[in-house]
Amino acid sequence: MEEIIQLARQAREASWEAAKLTTEQKNQVLLKAAERLLDQQARIAAENAKDLEAAEAKGLSAAMVDRLRLNRARIEEMARGLQEVVQLPDPVGQVTKEWTRPNGLKVQKVRI
Repeated sequence: MEEIIQLARQAREASWEAAKLTTEQKNQVLLKAAERLLDQQARIAAENAKDLEAAEAKGLSAAMVDRLRLNRARIEEMARGLQEVVQLPDPVGQVTKEWTRPNGLKVQKVRI
C-alpha cells in the first residue's frame, strides 16, 4: 500500500512539472512515448500475458480479461493515438468563457 501512495505522490509532483512544459516539449514527450510503445511491444506483450494470467486466476470475466489484453494491434493503436494528439492544438491557455461583471471587472475561464 505504501508503494502505491508513493507512486501517487510522484505522479502528482510530475504533473506539476509537466504543467510547466511548452507545447513543443509536451509534443516531444508524446512522440517519445509513442516511439517507446512501438519499440517495447514484445516486452509489453510479455508483461501483459502475466497480467492476463493473474486476471483469469482471480476469476475476472472474459470481457474484463479482454479489456486488459494488449496485442500488437492495440499497442500500435495506442501509439497512433499519442501521435494524433500531437496534431491537435494545445488547449492550455485557451479562454473558454469570458464576461464582464457589473463593476467592470473582466473575468475569464482559462484552460490550464
